[in-house]
Amino acid sequence: MLCGVSKEEVRRAARLLGVNVATVYRWMTKLKQADQVSALLPRKRGMKQGRVFMDAAVEQLIQEEIEQSYLNELRLSPRVVARRIFLKCRERGYNPPSEGTIRNRIRRLPRSACVERRIGRQAARQQFHPKLGHLPGADYPYALVEIDHTPLDLILVDDLHRQPIGRPYLTLAIDVFSRTVAGFHLSLEAPSTTSVGLCLSHAILPKDIWCVERNVTNSWPIHGLMDCVHCDNGREFHSKTLHRACEQYGIRLQYRPVRQPHYGGHIERLLGTYAKEIHALPGTTKSNPTERGEYDSEKHACMTLKECEAWLAEFTTGVYHQRVHSALGISPILKLQEGKAERNSHAKSRACPDEQRLRLDFLPCFDRVVQPTGIRIDGIDYYHDVLRPWIAALDPGDANTHRKFVVRRDPRNISRIYFYDPELRQYFEIPYRDNTHPVMSVWELRSLQQSLREQGRKQSDEEALFDSLKKLRDYQEQAEEKTSRARRAAQRRRLNSATDSMTIDATPLDDGEETGFTGAAPAPFDDIEGGSARE
Repeated sequence: MLCGVSKEEVRRAARLLGVNVATVYRWMTKLKQADQVSALLPRKRGMKQGRVFMDAAVEQLIQEEIEQSYLNELRLSPRVVARRIFLKCRERGYNPPSEGTIRNRIRRLPRSACVERRIGRQAARQQFHPKLGHLPGADYPYALVEIDHTPLDLILVDDLHRQPIGRPYLTLAIDVFSRTVAGFHLSLEAPSTTSVGLCLSHAILPKDIWCVERNVTNSWPIHGLMDCVHCDNGREFHSKTLHRACEQYGIRLQYRPVRQPHYGGHIERLLGTYAKEIHALPGTTKSNPTERGEYDSEKHACMTLKECEAWLAEFTTGVYHQRVHSALGISPILKLQEGKAERNSHAKSRACPDEQRLRLDFLPCFDRVVQPTGIRIDGIDYYHDVLRPWIAALDPGDANTHRKFVVRRDPRNISRIYFYDPELRQYFEIPYRDNTHPVMSVWELRSLQQSLREQGRKQSDEEALFDSLKKLRDYQEQAEEKTSRARRAAQRRRLNSATDSMTIDATPLDDGEETGFTGAAPAPFDDIEGGSARE
């Protein structure tokens, strides 16, 4: 009797199962030892997986070579690793293993460890680690907006000669709640603080007039101040300008955890959606040379920057906003309308109080002292009579220090700056001190400064800067029809010079008496002795 079971019961079980009595006793022994029914499951015949019948020295050589040659950033193939092992075995007089044996050893390695050692921790984390954490709740429209950049897979042409000028950059913002496109900015310049500011301004302000100017017939009803902007850790998102503007308008900046792009999944998927649509346009570069094949992108390019901008707006409002979103189950525009209806039932959306002021607040800013010659930025002097009362003004908190004022500049057109008067609480447009100087962008300025530096000349020499600018433009005009780089520079200049001047009203932002500067500006520094700093 075993485990309280009689011999007769064992024989009865053997007859019922069609096996030998000894087999039943053997099963009973296994069950008693393992205490698990799974111990009775049939097992594959042969030696157990992972068991090694190889000389210990050869096995050690295999493991060492895999560690040195396979598990590193060189990413050698198993065939190359096997070849190295064969050579070392012959050198030491060992009988070399087969290539299949070496491949089996590699196949048994943990996949996560292989990816981490061969590609990197970031790749292993993305592929094998759980996606922990989540974004703050986007419970209503504009609770959370994600923003990012990408170069478009499309060759543009200039609007004068219709010749290729290269790929543009797109800065895009998405409302996470509704998945509607909050705003975008298209530029020939690489992503910067300016492109971020212009994109956010576009997202915040109403777009009716903007759409009419570009002949976009569909409505784009999303606008207002967002509660939070979610972005990556690029330098342009850490600028003083962006921090100041967001703080002023009650917008919270939130950065993704470093090297964890899944926290920005919504904007990444939207950029991918735009990329797929752009691949159907003439002049597309596709995603890579293999996909492009023999297609000549420059030969088929036909869209200017303005035409591309209008196409993006038309696709956004007429296609993307209208079709059903896979994650929402409805279209983004319907989700937005539902969110607005629910939001308005218990709270009001935050509207922008002053459109002109907002556009300026998101431009790059500087802290400058007002000198007798005006305000100097990058070696260029700016002056307007409105600066006269602030010349050599002292800091209210420190009588031994000159007061610094907030000045903003649009990099696309640095022929004017915008001076913030702290008493009137408004901006004033300040032109070049020498109004004969031509319009210039900050990118042209940087190129000129580099040229002067290479010549051993002062970068702060204003006359030298503008003399070099004239020579540079003469050269570009001659080369414009020959090279895409020159055409691109000329196209940027035309776009920047076409930037509309921002008309700044002289009405204070707070409730009070209107005391803005309304008179015509006299000639620079006429009767300069009469000016005095405000106490």
